[in-house]
Amino acid sequence: MEDAKYIELAAKYLSGDIDSTERRQLMEWVAESDANQAFFDEMIHLWGLTGDADRPFQADTKAAWNKVSARIGPAPAREEPEAQSPGAKIRPLSIKRDFLRIAAVLLPLIAVAAWILLQPNEPVERLIVSTDTTKEIVLPDSSRVTLNANSQLSYFEDFTDRKVRLTGEAFFDVARDTARPFEIFTGETVTRVLGTSFNVRAFPEEDKVEVMVVSGTVEFKEAKDESDRIVLNADEGAVFSKEAQKVEAATSLGNNANAWMKNEIDAVDIPLREMLQIINNYFRTEISAENEAALTCNVSIPKLKDPTLDKALEFLTEQLYLEKDTTGNRIILTGKGCNN
Repeated sequence: MEDAKYIELAAKYLSGDIDSTERRQLMEWVAESDANQAFFDEMIHLWGLTGDADRPFQADTKAAWNKVSARIGPAPAREEPEAQSPGAKIRPLSIKRDFLRIAAVLLPLIAVAAWILLQPNEPVERLIVSTDTTKEIVLPDSSRVTLNANSQLSYFEDFTDRKVRLTGEAFFDVARDTARPFEIFTGETVTRVLGTSFNVRAFPEEDKVEVMVVSGTVEFKEAKDESDRIVLNADEGAVFSKEAQKVEAATSLGNNANAWMKNEIDAVDIPLREMLQIINNYFRTEISAENEAALTCNVSIPKLKDPTLDKALEFLTEQLYLEKDTTGNRIILTGKGCNN
């Protein structure tokens, strides 16, 4: 067992019976983690409790752990046996004392190590992070997830409970299992399904959590108030307002709910209000219209592949005769649109 090796090396270090190679191995192991360092500090403490007046151990632990180089110093000097006069008898007392001292350290530590090893294994949580690009994930139950850029997904590797935690945005294609519902936690909301495909958007900096269903049935609810829930079918959507702390039905974005995943905006003859939601979701922008009436005007962006923000806005300004006013990160469309 690897840990037993380092327990033995630690005992040799404390007794002064360690050579330079073993000392370096031990100190590198201690430097690997806070847990290893804490374990070794406890050994030093236990060693101190079994103090020997004839051979006191002086450990400058503060200096020893500042950095690895400081840890690797000369080994404590070993006592050279005094020359024996002819006929002198060798007394085994010091050897026995050293043995008892090492045993006093090793036995409780071995007991602790054995107790830890016999405990049930803690579930391992896996964290997947997508930075600049989207990422495809196949979960242990064969469900598929497409993770948007700047998003992260975590779940326990055994996946027996089919629960995941999402920060950011992802499209889920969930494998059906009637005995084990699939749940997505965002902090404020829980989305629960049996087998379906849908999009969840939950960026921390945004004021809402959004679910859009492509197929199947989805239950969307507030995490702290399970009575605040809604059941959604295909082509339906809902949002949770972080300010109002309320779940409400929302206009579905249709195939554009996961436009970010397909790298395409394809919306024909829909109100500007809905088109701005699609564009804002895709580019993570804050575009609004100065004139409330203009939001009711229909507009189209047909099959725009690999869209840029400038190109998408060009469709809107040309079709509705709008002007673009940029202030910082905000874009405001001015003009009356179809109401001119």
